[in-house]
Amino acid sequence: MLKKQGFYFKNIKSLFWVPIVLLFILIPVVIGTLYNTMAEQEAAALQQMLRIFQQVIPLFSTWWLVFILREYIDGDGAEILYTYEGVYRSKLGLVLFTLACYLALLAFDYAFLSVLYAKWTSIIWVDYVKMGVVCLFFTGLTYLVMYLLRSTIAGMVCSILYYFAISLSGQMSNPFISVYFDYGGGQTGFVSPMDLKTRYIPVLFLAAALFALAYIRERQYRIH
Repeated sequence: MLKKQGFYFKNIKSLFWVPIVLLFILIPVVIGTLYNTMAEQEAAALQQMLRIFQQVIPLFSTWWLVFILREYIDGDGAEILYTYEGVYRSKLGLVLFTLACYLALLAFDYAFLSVLYAKWTSIIWVDYVKMGVVCLFFTGLTYLVMYLLRSTIAGMVCSILYYFAISLSGQMSNPFISVYFDYGGGQTGFVSPMDLKTRYIPVLFLAAALFALAYIRERQYRIH
């Protein structure tokens, strides 16, 4: 099983390293920079870091997924690939596996934060749970759009368009249309356990619905 998943990662070649560079080089550099420049303002520095996390991390949560599935959706030989695999096998397991790998690596960034800001540890890990739910939502949305529109590029772009639509419309804190958290806005400044219950459990159910619809659409896509 893991050998097969590893083959998928190997097959996208240098594109595999983009999330790795983000999570293990760029994000730590941002953390270290803000930690040094805002040493006397821990709360403000942490809030700014989590805001940057939210802007960037969900957008790359589907990176591996998009480039792995492009041969099955965009490629000229997609039908041949499905024929070669024989009995229908959903890519749902692969979708969840790529997300799980991404979130596992992301945990190192949150662990780094919790070491630097030890007294904020509980807040940091609550935010990690929130981030996991947001990434799950984006993965489900991308999975659905890719098979619905028969385009992996459309799946990638939908996440970017969603972010800018919410950000530019000033609806970041609107729980009915936004999965994002408005750090320092009209809310408490950090995600709380209560926010997970009242705001992100519904997002979790929405993500599950997106996955279910995507799975159904994938089966239809495979049949045709």
